[in-house]
Amino acid sequence: MAKQSNRHNRILNRLLVLLIRPFLRLIFRFCPENRRLTGPTLVICNHVTNFDPLLVSICFPRDHMHFVASEHLFRKGLLTRFLKYVFDPIPRRKGTSGADTAMACLRKLKQGSSVCLFAEGECTWDGITAPIVPSTGRLARMSGATLITCCLEGGYLTAPRWGKGVRPGRMGFRIVGTYSPEELKAMDGDQIEAVIQRDIHHDTWQAQQTAPVKFRSRRRAENLQTVLYLCPICHQAGQLTSKGKRLSCRCGATWEFTEHGTFAPAEPFE
Repeated sequence: MAKQSNRHNRILNRLLVLLIRPFLRLIFRFCPENRRLTGPTLVICNHVTNFDPLLVSICFPRDHMHFVASEHLFRKGLLTRFLKYVFDPIPRRKGTSGADTAMACLRKLKQGSSVCLFAEGECTWDGITAPIVPSTGRLARMSGATLITCCLEGGYLTAPRWGKGVRPGRMGFRIVGTYSPEELKAMDGDQIEAVIQRDIHHDTWQAQQTAPVKFRSRRRAENLQTVLYLCPICHQAGQLTSKGKRLSCRCGATWEFTEHGTFAPAEPFE
């Protein structure tokens, strides 16, 4: 039964990837890689948008991976049934130790399947990779699988967690490291976690300084007040509002949120 399920997951995954790949490339200006997985593999990536599982999937178009997904996706009725049938994801409960999730990942890997997880546990709020969930290194070491670390770039300003809609600019994906089971056995859990944290780290603002990209949208500032809730001029909370490309405060201060993700004027901060 497990092999049958795996087979239909692989077939449906390949069909879905073929269908959505052109749309994701067009909408997100995403340049996917074509990679293959050899044997059971644990893929660990930074988490930037709600579309990350689809974006990673089209970079491995011939391989099926079990994605670790937040439990709220398992309460969506028909959508949940569709996701389970096509992807067979692994649920993760927020606010728990994650032991059940880790065991489910290990079972899939020991059965010869591949697993993808976003080790921060949630999408970034500020465009900088957050610390990874503790025990991720031990999971990688115990799995007996190959570890691949990868990094999504450009996603934060394309579809920020706080924002509305998509702001096309440029998104990329790169594999940073590949580590064999033997290499992982030679390290302890903390050392592996340090390697993972280093490999998946991405700083949106540093990248924009090095190679600026324009992310175009007429509504690019909308909802900014959900993350920048304190006015830096009058120091009052709950006074900021946004519309179109501008963020304003009731005290009279106003800024444009530019296509490069900066503020104009750049006072009191860029």
